[in-house]
Amino acid sequence: MLAATPWLLRSVYAGAGGSHDFSLYIDASSQWFNACSLAGLYPYPYGATYDPTACNGVDYGAGAALPVKQAQKCEGAWSGGFDMSGNVWEWEDSCQAQSGAKDPCRLRGGSYWYNGVADLRCDTSNENDRSAQNDIVGFRCCAPLAG
Repeated sequence: MLAATPWLLRSVYAGAGGSHDFSLYIDASSQWFNACSLAGLYPYPYGATYDPTACNGVDYGAGAALPVKQAQKCEGAWSGGFDMSGNVWEWEDSCQAQSGAKDPCRLRGGSYWYNGVADLRCDTSNENDRSAQNDIVGFRCCAPLAG
């Protein structure tokens, strides 16, 4: 996880020659939601029932962000997708506008701070201005599988 804004993430992605529709704001179109929930099959990345000891939410008790994979039971529905629930909220590449720093952008996954059974679900989202930064929000770096 890296602390950054979606504005920076979008700039980096566009600078690498990519393009993406940043207006996606529904779960059915969300790559993040589909990766977390196994395309809607599970409410939590690890299964159907909340486990307070699986991911770094308020019930886990760490009180701070942890290194990736430290909460070993917090592996997503797809193999290798760690910490999709808890640890830090993740920026999703979906903003409601593209006009500047105050655009509302979607956050996913909940965090270690004050988030439990409801906020750690794959279908839960929050939003913040694209310019917001703090230690409970970050973004996920992903790459296609080689092959």
